[in-house]
Amino acid sequence: MAPSRSDRTRWSRQRRRGQSEPLAALVAVSLVCLVISTYVVLVTDIIGTTGTERSPGEPTADALWEEVSEDGTFDAETPVRNDVPPETLPEGYNVAVTVTYIDASGTTKRAGRAIFGASGEPTTKAVPDDAETVRRTVTVRVGPGDKRPGTFTVEVWR
Repeated sequence: MAPSRSDRTRWSRQRRRGQSEPLAALVAVSLVCLVISTYVVLVTDIIGTTGTERSPGEPTADALWEEVSEDGTFDAETPVRNDVPPETLPEGYNVAVTVTYIDASGTTKRAGRAIFGASGEPTTKAVPDDAETVRRTVTVRVGPGDKRPGTFTVEVWR
């Protein structure tokens, strides 16, 4: 049985609905590919440059705190320079470590300070104004059973 005229009309209307011009479809696909390619190139550039000049302050502060603290507390009776092995320090950088605390009267006291040269040896170099500075609030033991709030400061420069 042959399709009636109304069936053919309905069929031809349905075929035309989803169609688009082939050139327009190619342009749209090309545009999507171009946008994705541009995005990938930009993201790769951003990720590629991130971390190349990583600042040594934070990792140095983390490593030094692990060396000079015991159970998260700094002992004010132990000199800082005794607890810092040279391999903990960033190569080619000078590092100053200072630990201060607030005493019972509310004044700030220095619990320890050490300055290390670029090769890891103790030195008396002055800390420049442009040194990278990292500060952390810490606990300082100033005597048996006497713990005070303090500040652990690490300064790093070339």
